[in-house]
Amino acid sequence: MNIGEVLERFASIRKKYQKHAALAVVALLAVLFFGATIKPLVVSVIFILLAAFSTFYHNYFRSPINFELMKLFTIIESVAYGALAGVIVGVTSIILGRALSGRLDQETVTSIFAMSAIAVLAGMFRDANITVLGITLALAYYLILSPFIFLFRENKARTAIYIGTNLLFNAILFINIGPAVLSFVR
Repeated sequence: MNIGEVLERFASIRKKYQKHAALAVVALLAVLFFGATIKPLVVSVIFILLAAFSTFYHNYFRSPINFELMKLFTIIESVAYGALAGVIVGVTSIILGRALSGRLDQETVTSIFAMSAIAVLAGMFRDANITVLGITLALAYYLILSPFIFLFRENKARTAIYIGTNLLFNAILFINIGPAVLSFVR
């Protein structure tokens, strides 16, 4: 690829995402101008989009390894802005994420229930250490959901790997970035 093609491709990308960039600038200016009154709304939208798109890889890779951002953002949202905000982020990101990855199935309803439960619990324990709370609630999510997952999935070993890798991924997230993200959004 020569420099002309690179510049042409960059111009094409810039034109394609120009409206998105303008919207992001307007949102950033609104946050700076209005401060705390709009910040929770902007954070919620960002959390929903990032959480939903974090499952998009399911469209391309069928692997028992599972990583996503839904639990992280739902729990942080609940701790920062209350249980209702956490439920909204969790439920919306589940529905959007599953729709994007073509996985709207019988597990969607149980996932919504389990995510809502951990959002409410996170809202109740807002003063707890976010790392401990996040890891505990990620485990609680799978304690609620596991009977249904194992009931509907045929390959039990693959399911155990799916759950185990997601718990490990969430533990790593809550240890390494959970406190910083919570501090940033508060």
